[in-house]
Amino acid sequence: DYTRQWLRKRSAHRPAYLIAAEGGGIRAAYWSAMLLSRLQDSDGEFANDIFMLSGVSGGALGLATFAAANASIQECSGRSYSSVAGAFLGRSYLAPVMAGMMFPDLFQRFLPFPIYAFDRSHAVEEAWEDTWLETCGQQTFSVPLQRLYAKKSGPILFLNSTEVETGKRVIMAPVRFQGFSTDAVEAG
Repeated sequence: DYTRQWLRKRSAHRPAYLIAAEGGGIRAAYWSAMLLSRLQDSDGEFANDIFMLSGVSGGALGLATFAAANASIQECSGRSYSSVAGAFLGRSYLAPVMAGMMFPDLFQRFLPFPIYAFDRSHAVEEAWEDTWLETCGQQTFSVPLQRLYAKKSGPILFLNSTEVETGKRVIMAPVRFQGFSTDAVEAG
């Protein structure tokens, strides 16, 4: 359904893009987000030509940054995509991870049962949420992925990961896979 709607809305004379970004930490995030943002800044229709964004690790964060900017750029006080992406990814996210590792994560090692709220991943996620709120005044990183697509616009964001227990691929996306089989686990 999403594919049909996307094809109907776009101009047949413009190219269509499928974009993939690989891991590599914050460098991959920054490079992916800035490249796409600069292309969007130079051609205001570029984001409309992207059908999907698929990334893993740092590349996924870069693509999520671009998708979030695309979803909330009007509320970002007339700023360019690249200034929003630069402000968001130019921050240091090491401090929240280290604080999470040194205190709650370390404390968790002494408990006989898991408390997932102590995971340092929560610390970095909260830092991303807070930084996006500071950068754009929106809670885009705090809402479910499907909410980015409430208006049925923008490239589809696929976040790729691996299930630790089984080694299976995990794909988080705002759409369901129908019509083809995959051994990947659908999340979200």
